[in-house]
Amino acid sequence: MAFEFDHLFICTDINAWEAEALVSFGLVEGSSNPHPGQGTANRRFFFHNAMLEFLWVHNPQEAKSELIYLTRLWERWTNRKNGACPFGICLRPAVGSGDTIAFSSWAYRPPYLPQTISIAVGTNSDVLTEPMLFQIPFGQRPDRYPTEKLQPLDISLI
Repeated sequence: MAFEFDHLFICTDINAWEAEALVSFGLVEGSSNPHPGQGTANRRFFFHNAMLEFLWVHNPQEAKSELIYLTRLWERWTNRKNGACPFGICLRPAVGSGDTIAFSSWAYRPPYLPQTISIAVGTNSDVLTEPMLFQIPFGQRPDRYPTEKLQPLDISLI
């Protein structure tokens, strides 16, 4: 296998009140972060081998901008209760697999990443009834993060 599951995002209400159910269940929440220039923010739960991300739009102008439009994040988020699939599935390269992409894709260069790095977004990104597929070249298991990026870890996700 040339890739591994990295994380799942779920489009949620602003501030992801839905995540409170996981906290009350006993999961430990990790750090949250905005995606500057993309208009989204999140709450995250880390497992040894993957991450669960609750995602919402906090800046509609950024999310609807020309650069971000092709991701259809704005449409996916605003229509999550009206037929749009609220899920995104992210893969990462398996250790030692090189740059193999698991599906037909286009290169997305969000403002929060250096220009030399792109995210492979599935060519189905405009099909809102399907999960958004994407693969990040820099992904790694949370239990292998460098010390400065360590997060609280729960059990393995899969």
